[in-house]
Amino acid sequence: MPHGDDLLIAPIEEKGGPSSNIYSFLSQFDRNKSDYETLRLLYVAATRTKLQLHLFGQFSNDGEIPPRGSLLNKLWPYIGEEWSQVSSCIVADKQNKEKLDNFSIPTINRLPENYQLPEILPSIELGGTIELQDDPESPEFVWAGSGARCLGIVMHRCFQTLAEEGQESWTEERIKILETSMSAALKSQGLPPEMIPEEIKKGQTMLRNILGHDTGRWILESHKDARCEYSLTQMKNNIYRSRIIDRTFIDKHNVRWIIDYKTGTHMGANLENFFSNERERYHNQLNQYENLFRQLGETRAIKKALYYPMHKELLVF
Repeated sequence: MPHGDDLLIAPIEEKGGPSSNIYSFLSQFDRNKSDYETLRLLYVAATRTKLQLHLFGQFSNDGEIPPRGSLLNKLWPYIGEEWSQVSSCIVADKQNKEKLDNFSIPTINRLPENYQLPEILPSIELGGTIELQDDPESPEFVWAGSGARCLGIVMHRCFQTLAEEGQESWTEERIKILETSMSAALKSQGLPPEMIPEEIKKGQTMLRNILGHDTGRWILESHKDARCEYSLTQMKNNIYRSRIIDRTFIDKHNVRWIIDYKTGTHMGANLENFFSNERERYHNQLNQYENLFRQLGETRAIKKALYYPMHKELLVF
């Protein structure tokens, strides 16, 4: 018999011999343990219900209590009186022949022995399976590290804020607030702390450049049907493709503009070749954007462009 860290071992009590108080105590101890375990099982079973709890019990009720050790026995102090009343009503109903005649017994409907399952219908022709896009939207750059990616996300949010708040909010105080919030924004993107100061400097430069550049301010100004981070979805070859337009609006000449921000910077000397390569690299992407607007019913002339705030450059396609 286990007791804490100890174990009590004794021979079996002799049959026919005098009863032992020690064995009686141990037997009672085991019965109490068994009763507690039964209560635990009842508690676990009753408290795992989600909506409704139904308890079923049956025993010969002749004024006695259910057998000791049964789950019904544990509940008897609480339901015994009601059980007796319900049982008496059931006995009375059984003795009433009129009620027995109106009592319907559920029947079991069995299938015939020669029953066969129906033939399986042919498969439904679903056609092509529609999938979600799994390829990246923009061309991948091997040289674009985590700092450039995180800064790009943060700057897109800053440009969106400036465009949606309007020119009246482009104050020196507002710009300082945006510059101050860059640190927390870069941290939220998972950028290591040691990389944040350098990226903040780049971000501050871009903010100052876009607001200090006539073309940059024109992009952020209020226009007809202007949208920032405009999400569109198209289905091509049974694949859903989601695209996000950084900035789009209709100018005073009734021309639809589709502008994609490029927050990277070119460190080399030949800037002209760099922009030429950028045109070629993003040509297909901007054409996809134009096709999306055409599918939405856009009939105006469309101009597409890349804007580089670090270089104050707008590449128009």
